[in-house]
Amino acid sequence: MDTFVSNKTILQYPEAKQIIKNYNQLSKVLLSYEMLYHRGWLRQVDVVATGIHSSILVRLNPDEAFSAGSTNTTSSSIITSTSQTNPEYLVNFDPNVLELIRETKCLARLGLEIPKSAAPLAQREDVLKRHYQDLTQLMEKNKRLRENIKKPFEALLAPKIHRLNDIIKPGLTSITWASLTIDDFVDTVNKGLDEFNLMLERVNDLITYRIDAILDEIATMSLYDLPDDEAITPEEFLKHTQVNFNTQQMISIVFFCYRNYVIMHQNKFK
Repeated sequence: MDTFVSNKTILQYPEAKQIIKNYNQLSKVLLSYEMLYHRGWLRQVDVVATGIHSSILVRLNPDEAFSAGSTNTTSSSIITSTSQTNPEYLVNFDPNVLELIRETKCLARLGLEIPKSAAPLAQREDVLKRHYQDLTQLMEKNKRLRENIKKPFEALLAPKIHRLNDIIKPGLTSITWASLTIDDFVDTVNKGLDEFNLMLERVNDLITYRIDAILDEIATMSLYDLPDDEAITPEEFLKHTQVNFNTQQMISIVFFCYRNYVIMHQNKFK
């Protein structure tokens, strides 16, 4: 329309009046829509902005975790992160907050009124996105480590698991997206996960190089070899059994050493 106004010759044609009339009608409709949308947006701002005061994490209920992970196939020797001891955590971030921030910036460029509760959110956009990314990576790391806990050692690692849950607990209760301690929380949890990972590696080494190695050696040990091509008398079998009695004693000693080894290392996992 500015082009038409600057060119007086065009406005002298008979069709120009109809064009101007249509333009004014369209402008009136668009302005009414803009005002109606803006008033509705103002009413929703405070509702969406309250999401910034919610906790940064939520704990997934066991039933929800089971239904969510029912499509995944895992080994029976691996426990999932869905029990009361090993819960699964999710980042509790409302995507409507980011949508509100985008709308705030767009409406600000149009020169429209911006509520006081929306302006601070727009200024913290980069911080919120960074915190969301850090927490998402942290919870993925937490889930990955917990899924690597083998079931026979769940009770052995219970004190470490409870300690890790206590470190994460503030994210479920006191720390919100408006808190200034999110970075400290991320660092603390990350440090706790690194310590837990180190302990988990020690447990896996214990299984692989100590327990499994001993059990494999026992499984391949022959107590008595019966001849394939001839039968033996009961007296001969008894004689060979008595000779191999030392082998059975050795197996008992190996089992005794294995048991003592596990008990000896149990205190390291507390």
